[in-house]
Amino acid sequence: MKAKGYLLAGAAVVLAVAFLLVCSEGKSEETVIDFKIKGMTCNHCVENVTKALQSVEGVDTAIVYFEEDSAVVRYKDQKPSEEALVKAVEKAGYGAEVMSEAGAPAEND
Repeated sequence: MKAKGYLLAGAAVVLAVAFLLVCSEGKSEETVIDFKIKGMTCNHCVENVTKALQSVEGVDTAIVYFEEDSAVVRYKDQKPSEEALVKAVEKAGYGAEVMSEAGAPAEND
């Protein structure tokens, strides 16, 4: 039964990422900040980290990758504070380290 739950949660994450990618098509001047996330053990952790990142002012979208222990924060107008992003993740009970400088251009896949 747990396997079915993980499968459903994984499918939900894939659908959410696909939705975010479709919604972001055609939008201009989007920039990203990449993070290494520490302490995630399941998809529920992914949800917690995603909510924590999205709670920070200026974040348009946050995508968290469980398998890579990483996250990507996208923003357009107002640059979110890297310190505030790290603190939000830490407050949720995880670790975060900035892997790229804020303002790196978003890659259009």
